Amino acid sequence: MSERNLYLAAYDVGDDNRLRAALHCVRAYATGGQQSVHEVWLTGVKLPADLRQELDAL
Repeated sequence: MSERNLYLAAYDVGDDNRLRAALHCVRAYATGGQQSVHEVWLTGVKLPADLRQELDAL
């Protein structure tokens, strides 16, 4: 079984459209959290990089 690591994903976005997009992106990975800070369990090295790339693209 793969080892999972807990990350905190946080963001501060001023534009409402980008804020909703960031929320939607992070919630796809998140297991919990509130407002703009979410608990994210990720496996391996690639997934944290994938999430960051998705958020950077927004």
